Order: sequence, then structure tokens, then C-alpha cells
Amino acid sequence: MTEPELVVEHRGHLWNLLMAAATLEHLIMCHYLYASFSLKTDPDEGLTAGQAHAVGRWHKTLTGIAIEEMLHLALVANVMTAIGAAPRLSRPNFPRRSEYLPPGVQFALLPFGEVSLTHFLYLERPEGMERLDAAGFVPAEPPEPIGPGEVIPRLQDFPPSGTCTAGSCTA
Repeated sequence: MTEPELVVEHRGHLWNLLMAAATLEHLIMCHYLYASFSLKTDPDEGLTAGQAHAVGRWHKTLTGIAIEEMLHLALVANVMTAIGAAPRLSRPNFPRRSEYLPPGVQFALLPFGEVSLTHFLYLERPEGMERLDAAGFVPAEPPEPIGPGEVIPRLQDFPPSGTCTAGSCTA
């Protein structure tokens, strides 16, 4: 699975990509926080001591990952500040089929469970790894990259990571 090449043509284009990255990190952070806070925490909720201990570990793990996503969001905001752009702290409402972040990915707040864990594994998979998303999340085919002769902008996919040199970024 090859990622399309992404060429950053000017500061405004970079700013737009960074806004999309900030929105993506914000959405994923909300996923982890929602799952973490959906866990039972009180012995009054029918948890045994062993279950409460296991739930505590899951809560700590999910909250830790959410904090990492917050760090990613802060790093994107720092880069935006470095290029003279204002950091963006907004996101669309849930549930959301991604149109621009990257196309085909769906975002929905899910309580902790097998479906949410499968969705997290799908979202966090390494670049180029094929993995099925959770039931109910049907990936869309990524759009074709914009051709050099196209005049009107349209939806296109972008690589999740890459390197940037002399005004262009590649996967």
C-alpha cells in the first residue's frame, strides 16, 4: 500500500494541512477520553476488587494515550505558531465520516469495549499496514490524487507522516 506523495506548495497550503492535523488529533483524543470515562469506577456499580483493578489499569492506559494525543495537538499548534498561523482548537461534531481527515476514516464516540479497541487499533495502525476497522465502520476508497492539470481543488488523501524539504513534503 503506497501513500500518495504530498507536495506543500506554499505557506497557506501548509497552514491548511496543519489545521487538518490539529482537527484529527483533537478527534482522536476525544475518542480515548470518551472510552476512558465510559468505564465503571465505583464498587457500587457492581465491580469486584479484581475487576476494579483491571478497570483502573484500562482507565490509566486510555488516559495516557489521550495525553499523548494532546501532546500531538500541542506540537501541531507549535508548528502553526512557528509559521505565523493561529493554532486551531476546533473539531466537527460526532459521529463523523471524515471528508478531509483523511478520507474514509470514520469518527464516533464509543464506550470502552471490543468495538472501540478494534477501532483504536485501526486508527493507530502503522503506515502501510492493512487492518480491518471495527464492525459498522466501512472504509471508503481513497480518492485519486489531484493531477497537475486540474484547476479546481477537490478532496484528496494525504500521508499520515513524511518528511519535508525545501517547500515539499513526501511520504
